[in-house]
Amino acid sequence: MLLPITIDKLSTLSLQEQIAEQLRRLILEGLLVPGTRVPTSRELARQAGLSRNTVTLAYERLIGEGYLQTRPASGTFVAEVFSNPDLMPSAAAARSRPGAVPRRPVVFGGRALPQQAIRPEFDFRLLAADPATFPTREWRRHILLALEHHNGRMGNPPPPAGEPKLRHAIARWLGTSRGIAATADDVLVVAGRQQAYNIAAQLLLRPGDGVVVEAPCPMNAALVYEAARARLLPVAVDEWGIRPERLPSEAMLAHLTPSHQNPVGGTLPLDRREAVLAWARLNGTTLLEDDIGCEFHYDGWQPPSLKSMDRDGLVIYCGGFSLTLGAGLRLGYMVLPPDLAAAALDAKTLLDNGCPWLEQAALANLMETGNYARHVAATKKCYQERRNHLIKALEDRFGPPWRGEVAIFGAEAGTHVGLRLPEFLPDAETIQRRAAERGIALHTLPPSSFHAAADPRLSRRSLYLGYGALPADRIKAAIDQLAAVIENHPAASASEPLS
Repeated sequence: MLLPITIDKLSTLSLQEQIAEQLRRLILEGLLVPGTRVPTSRELARQAGLSRNTVTLAYERLIGEGYLQTRPASGTFVAEVFSNPDLMPSAAAARSRPGAVPRRPVVFGGRALPQQAIRPEFDFRLLAADPATFPTREWRRHILLALEHHNGRMGNPPPPAGEPKLRHAIARWLGTSRGIAATADDVLVVAGRQQAYNIAAQLLLRPGDGVVVEAPCPMNAALVYEAARARLLPVAVDEWGIRPERLPSEAMLAHLTPSHQNPVGGTLPLDRREAVLAWARLNGTTLLEDDIGCEFHYDGWQPPSLKSMDRDGLVIYCGGFSLTLGAGLRLGYMVLPPDLAAAALDAKTLLDNGCPWLEQAALANLMETGNYARHVAATKKCYQERRNHLIKALEDRFGPPWRGEVAIFGAEAGTHVGLRLPEFLPDAETIQRRAAERGIALHTLPPSSFHAAADPRLSRRSLYLGYGALPADRIKAAIDQLAAVIENHPAASASEPLS
């Protein structure tokens, strides 16, 4: 271990006192935490260019003061228990000393979504993939294959645009699965969708520019545009998606989730897609098609992607692997119009100079061998079965006994459904709070300027239940628990029973 110890030969303090004082400060500021092994006296003497005797005397002094302790045959360590409470390390206190140089105000004004640290017993999180579906065996094989043939790639930075092999594989995948005529040159590999939103904001937005967001919309995207100091223009959605007739007369960018509206769940019909493209063409607006959930369409005909219908270079297509493989992979992609590709690459290069090579190489192998397509088909079947289990459980508990007043919507695609509540029940946030007490995590739409234009039935009166992270054999028990939460509420008890 190297310690930041400096020796001033001109100091009035002795060499021993300088060593002891600096070690004491490192402990008090929490930089050396209790239980940390410090270098031997011989090692520290070599580092500092001092005699071993000087360091030994400094250590003995700190042992006597209670900062250090020795363990036979193990070494010298920062004390685990301080006999004097005043000696307890406190990094916060040490770093907020009075008289510190004042800092200019932070320029960044963005906000981030809170992270959920503890997973509940019944996890209805949205946009969550089940780790059990991850193709561990195939992934391990492709990781090893990439390592065996790395040809020095581990020692060099990856291409900022992404590994060429992966970009080719993504372009081919989109051609067969979404009808998008793209080449590898059109594809930019990014560190997940969140980075794609940031790149789009850097490319297109100046403070005050208008950005259309769906109401309700993906909060993580809206927060990016808010941080860019754009003007958010919420446009209401219904159970099928955005309503084109409500689009404003002017906007620089529009963020849409047409395959499975996030979070309401509707799939945007073909006539609305054509109307949105016509509006963008008329106003010169760039559309960001956030196509999350497109791999999992279960019922009826799936409309083509906006990107495949675009003949004017208006659409930035954004996709990824968070639902098919898992959010932990942190890989996604953008398909850019030719006039934006160079600027987007420059912006990406400044952000991270390239995503990790090994994961890209393994994913490219997975896609090229057809293993990815087989995995998506198997995962789709798994999630469809879970959706069917969830709908049946909801209908059994919230069906005829309540005269059909609880409505299920957004179930034809994706990995979550909506549950609209009748007026005689408390609002969605109240039920969410009570459900959390029973270990049930539900999604609601908290009051927010992003959702200001939203239909109250889709915001304050609706719960959203993701089934991606909840095994099929747990779904019925989870819905029984949720029904108990609602049934035991005074407003519900005044109505008909649930079962």
